[in-house]
Amino acid sequence: MWTLLALVGCSETGIFSLRGEDDAGNNIGVGDNSAPSAPGVTISPANPKTDDDLVCELTTPSIHPEGAELTTWIGWERDGEPVKEGDFVTADQTAEGETWTCVAVASDGESESEPGTDSVAIVQANRPPGSPVVEISPSSPGANHPLECLIIEPAADPDGDEVVYRYAWSVDGEMSDETSASLSSVHTAEGEEWTCSVMASDGALTGVRGTDTVAIGGEVYGGDITSGLVYDASGCSYCPDNDWYIADKAFDDLLGTGTESWDMFWTDGEPEWISVDFGLGGERTISRYGLMGAAFHEGYRARDWELQASDDESSWVTLHTVKDADLPYVMYGGEPFTYYSLFNETPYRFYRIYVTANMGGQPYNNAINIVEIEMMEDAPAE
Repeated sequence: MWTLLALVGCSETGIFSLRGEDDAGNNIGVGDNSAPSAPGVTISPANPKTDDDLVCELTTPSIHPEGAELTTWIGWERDGEPVKEGDFVTADQTAEGETWTCVAVASDGESESEPGTDSVAIVQANRPPGSPVVEISPSSPGANHPLECLIIEPAADPDGDEVVYRYAWSVDGEMSDETSASLSSVHTAEGEEWTCSVMASDGALTGVRGTDTVAIGGEVYGGDITSGLVYDASGCSYCPDNDWYIADKAFDDLLGTGTESWDMFWTDGEPEWISVDFGLGGERTISRYGLMGAAFHEGYRARDWELQASDDESSWVTLHTVKDADLPYVMYGGEPFTYYSLFNETPYRFYRIYVTANMGGQPYNNAINIVEIEMMEDAPAE
């Protein structure tokens, strides 16, 4: 009689064979019985990556010509070498570049089918990009300095995929809503710590973020830049017969007497203004200014005004508004300026103080008087 021992491993041709033994115990091949048809198998996924498990599914059962009951054996080859039985291979058993073949053989106990096979090639799974090296500029900012998050070293993608960057800003450990590479100084304040985080993505996976942190110092401004320019005003007292109180007097850096000031009779209560022209090509980004006023009478002091800017002296943009100011009365000069800071990132050629109300209450001539005006830009960060 014939006894089926096993379906054994692959030969060099990748074909499984059936072994049996006769009554004397001698191993012999089995061949007298009609063989079943080859089963059909399919590996899933069809295009596996290194992080995919492999599953071999019996898609076409073997058929025995005589209707005998069949048993199907499933095993795996790696690059043509048999490695394991079963219908499942875990991802950690595979590697990039390998070819895995599922082999299925049906048997009725006496004869075996031709093997049914399916093969797949393992490709590298997508890997996340690396971490970029980032740096915030400036490294020692003041509260009036905008911040820029710079990528010093791009993130490397191990698969050569194109990457895009996402930005996030946090202040004192709390996430903000800012998601661009630049951060306006309107968001920062002295004493805060701001961190920029940059993450690289290949469209599917995101890498580890690169970060940098800076501490925000106090506001830093340059000196007055209004000397030696061209000045104008809505008018001046005793003009044009005298130049005692022309617009130039408010920018002459002379603080000693009331006659070194801009003064304008205010008889109709309409707004009055005084301007400075930085010249074509000399546009400036004013972010701080100071007023010193007034002389002659406390009521001449400006109370309500706007700092306005323009490139053509026709269309004006209001950058800063002051209501109910109480500037020092400086009849003989020497008193401190009152300074105002504002957020402005745009350079303009013309700037003006547009006065809409003075302190009032003087018993004689109604006038507006400003002893001195200073304007500054942000100082470069260290």
